[in-house]
Amino acid sequence: MTPQTALFVDSSTLLLRKSGPAIAVICIVTGEDTFPGVGWDDFAVVILRWWAGALCRILRSESKNELVHFMDGPYAVEVSMPKPEVLNFRMLARDVEVGTGMAEAKLFVANLIAQSRKLLDECRLKGWWSSDADHLASELITLERKARPLL
Repeated sequence: MTPQTALFVDSSTLLLRKSGPAIAVICIVTGEDTFPGVGWDDFAVVILRWWAGALCRILRSESKNELVHFMDGPYAVEVSMPKPEVLNFRMLARDVEVGTGMAEAKLFVANLIAQSRKLLDECRLKGWWSSDADHLASELITLERKARPLL
């Protein structure tokens, strides 16, 4: 059985920087593999918004595949839905494939929504709400609506 790919966000690592959006540990996990790496921190609110938007476009059949970048470093994940209810992932470093993964769409989307809500709750709790958080919250509403048949 192929291990499921999941997005991992550690909201307990949320940190507000003086310049730029808040950062937190965020990565893609497939079995024992972590991309871009264990403990990778980046602009999590912004990246989660990009993921939500990419998944919405795929679920609406507006796009066959989407490229979601990490902000730090030359890392990105290409996500596609080759058949209903299955997502495929290609992890890229400098546009070279360094890993692949797959997930049941409903599990990946539900996890993304849960992780995003948890991070937004942490932003609210710490008083670090921003326009990025507004955009993510709005994108999540759209994603939840579009993903309802999956969930």
